[in-house]
Amino acid sequence: MASQNSSTTRRYTPEFKERAVRLVMQLREEISQIDRQLGRIPPATTEIARLLRNARIQERILLVLTEERERARMLELKTMGSVDVVDPAVVPIEKSQPKRTLIAAAAFGLAVIVGLALARWREPVPPTA
Repeated sequence: MASQNSSTTRRYTPEFKERAVRLVMQLREEISQIDRQLGRIPPATTEIARLLRNARIQERILLVLTEERERARMLELKTMGSVDVVDPAVVPIEKSQPKRTLIAAAAFGLAVIVGLALARWREPVPPTA
């Protein structure tokens, strides 16, 4: 289990760091633009706008983290084996199915009964006096 934990630790690539830095810079720029716009708005409206802005930021962060989690999950599934052996196979001592002796005996008995019925049907019984 300890080796599994060490193999599943995340290593962020330079591309991920670069994307994250770009996203943070973009979000900071949006915040500064919104702050400039909010300077001209009454305080009650400013509070509503601030709350909406924080909600949008949290939503963006959630989307980025969800995307990164899915990427990590797919990478883990790709590297993980698809089959786990639960119990090793054991060769049975004797067969359980099909019971060939029973099937053969039933087929023979049915054939005898059908044969006797056909013989009786083809040969009319002479009337008894």
